[in-house]
Amino acid sequence: MGDVINTMLTAAVAVLFIKWVGNRFGSLGIVFFSILAGTGVGFLGSLTKPYVSLVTTAIGDVINTFTKLAPYPCVS
Repeated sequence: MGDVINTMLTAAVAVLFIKWVGNRFGSLGIVFFSILAGTGVGFLGSLTKPYVSLVTTAIGDVINTFTKLAPYPCVS
């Protein structure tokens, strides 16, 4: 699950980067956007992946602990 969340965060950062840069490159923008967003933001995503995976694993462990405490709802 951490991989999917990290991919979504990286894609969001890439979109924000492209919106921030805007039309600064003119007609060469399509070339530079793919290089800068692909390598720069992709590298940022590879740096954040271990931390996002740790957070999602911790959330999953907490949910697992609570389901082991009361696996079935009490019916009165």
